[in-house]
Amino acid sequence: EYRIPLYRGRGAIYGIDVFGATGVYAVATKEDLRDPPSGYTGAAQVPIDLTYNLGLRFETYVGGFSFAFANLVGLLPPKRGDRK
Repeated sequence: EYRIPLYRGRGAIYGIDVFGATGVYAVATKEDLRDPPSGYTGAAQVPIDLTYNLGLRFETYVGGFSFAFANLVGLLPPKRGDRK
């Protein structure tokens, strides 16, 4: 995660930062790697995912709050139609 301070104060809001984060997420057993699910080829057989987040973080006297792009994307309904 990388944070860039935008505001520092002494009142109800102690600080506002813009932040960005990336990562790699994987959950698998040895069996998953030895015998991957059918229908996948090449690198798609490895159960790994890239994660990201971009947004604003507010530090206040009652705690921290984040408004983030990745959180908003998670609230969108899935695309309808056939999966490829």
